[in-house]
Amino acid sequence: MIRTVDELVEALGYPFLMEWLGVDASTVASWKARGIPPGRHLPLFLEMKRRRLRFDCVALFGIDEETARIVEDLRIMPPIRRAGSVGSPAA
Repeated sequence: MIRTVDELVEALGYPFLMEWLGVDASTVASWKARGIPPGRHLPLFLEMKRRRLRFDCVALFGIDEETARIVEDLRIMPPIRRAGSVGSPAA
């Protein structure tokens, strides 16, 4: 269960976070003292869901427990394939 920035970095890795988010190591390190900026919550949330990682929204993002219950129940759905698109069955 990911609850801290250290655990987040361990799960995703500094190189991935820096390249993916376009930040340097000092920016990621500053999250330990200041918390993860709200603008980074959704991308990180979606990436952790995509990887099927378990994480604590209250501890990691500082959101309230009611909101955490709602977002933790969200499921990442596979993309919808439309008829005629590449890889979709013939109509």
